[in-house]
Amino acid sequence: MVLDPSMFKGPVAPDEWRSKMVNKTPGKGTPTIRNTDSSPFFIDPHGDIMEDPDYSETKNRFEHHKKDRDDMKASAIALSVIRMLWRNCCLS
Repeated sequence: MVLDPSMFKGPVAPDEWRSKMVNKTPGKGTPTIRNTDSSPFFIDPHGDIMEDPDYSETKNRFEHHKKDRDDMKASAIALSVIRMLWRNCCLS
């Protein structure tokens, strides 16, 4: 089974996941499915496996992604405020 919460609400069969991941662009490949246990944290394009037995790297990556998400939210809010001020100031 494949767990991909960005695409599905629950586990899906590998063939179903692969069918949604197929790149329609000419010259681009299809995804490779590799059965593993839970130990790989990341498998690079050459097949080298990084493990994260104590989940420290996983935690660091999640913290980084949360910061990026929060920064994007703050930027969007700031941009909305600037647009509102510009409309009120310069378009009236």
